Amino acid sequence: MSYGFKYTNGSFIINNNGRVDTVTSSNKLQKDLYKFLITDNNNNQYRYGTAINTLIGQKLKPNSVIATMTQYLKNALINFQQIQHENPFLTSDETMDNASLSIWQDETTKTDFNFQIIITLPNGTVIDDMPVQTLSLGKLSS
Repeated sequence: MSYGFKYTNGSFIINNNGRVDTVTSSNKLQKDLYKFLITDNNNNQYRYGTAINTLIGQKLKPNSVIATMTQYLKNALINFQQIQHENPFLTSDETMDNASLSIWQDETTKTDFNFQIIITLPNGTVIDDMPVQTLSLGKLSS
C-alpha cells in the first residue's frame, strides 16, 4: 500500500548501497495500518482512512465514544483488508489475515480513549506489539 522508508530518531537509515532503506514485511504492514488509521477519510472514494477524528471536541458519554470508535475502527480494518487484497504486489507478511481491537477509557485522563490492534498474518504469526494509540476528545458528557 505504501512505500515507506526506515528512520530512527527522525533520521533516515542508509543501507550498505548508499540508498535509503525501506520498510518491508510485517513492519511495512504495521506502518501501512497506522497510516491508514490516522488518515481522516472525509468520505473519500478510496475507502482510505477513518472518521475517528470526527469525535474530537464532541460532548459524548464514554460508552458512546467507545461504541462509535469500535464501529469506525472495525469498518476501517475491513476496508484496509479489502484494499490489501486488491494489491497483487503485497507479500503475505505485508497482509493482514485477521485483527482484534481493544478500546478503553484512560484511567487518568478521562477524556482520552486508548486503542490497540493485534494483527494475525496469513501464516498464523500474531503481531501484538503495535503501540497503543490515544484519541483525546477534550470534553465528555457526564
